[in-house]
Amino acid sequence: MSAHANADGPTIELSTVHFFHGPAPRVVSLKGCSLPMCEAMPGLMCGFYGRQAKQDGFMAAYAYAQLNNLDFTVIDFHVRLTSPINPVKMSIDEVGSHDLVSLAQARRELWKTIDFLIKDDTDDDAGGANLETDGKLLLLDRPGLISRVTDNMAFQHVKVMAFDSRTFISPRTLTVGVVPFRHWDAITHATCRLNPTTQVLLDSPIRQEKPRPPALAPAPAPRSRA
Repeated sequence: MSAHANADGPTIELSTVHFFHGPAPRVVSLKGCSLPMCEAMPGLMCGFYGRQAKQDGFMAAYAYAQLNNLDFTVIDFHVRLTSPINPVKMSIDEVGSHDLVSLAQARRELWKTIDFLIKDDTDDDAGGANLETDGKLLLLDRPGLISRVTDNMAFQHVKVMAFDSRTFISPRTLTVGVVPFRHWDAITHATCRLNPTTQVLLDSPIRQEKPRPPALAPAPAPRSRA
């Protein structure tokens, strides 16, 4: 995990990869460069989280690019937090005081909540004996389930949620961080590590509807002449 602290609060650096043919693009939009996961992740911006995940992820991206005759670049993006980073195990009662939640540091009672949110009635349940293990295994191949957590009222303030899963470019388990689109404004800046001249735009992925003109009252019907 790359974290930086300053007067405005700590920031977390996540990294994603962007594949392309030919010369590096002059401009890319971050919203179109979310880390490709093993299933769709609507409403979430994804990136590698932590030093080891980034190293392994970049190696996987290189192998994928070579296999598919592509080039790629690495995009680092920074997320501003408003709460201090919790360096120890986190309980469910502490979630409200932090806007970065890493499931690798979740206590059993927090995993109990996560497990309840991500599981369907049809999912296997081993009697709750291994909540953490069961939840982690489920998220490995179904990372989209994390949106059930980030959309829950108790977690809607969380700007970054980190967990282990699999990406589209590699079968390896890697730690990823997701930023819900509603916290897009917390992303302060983004740069291309391998192509520093490439500009990364931070335009919002949330469609802004154009304001509708006020409804006009129907014209009065013409008076009939007597």
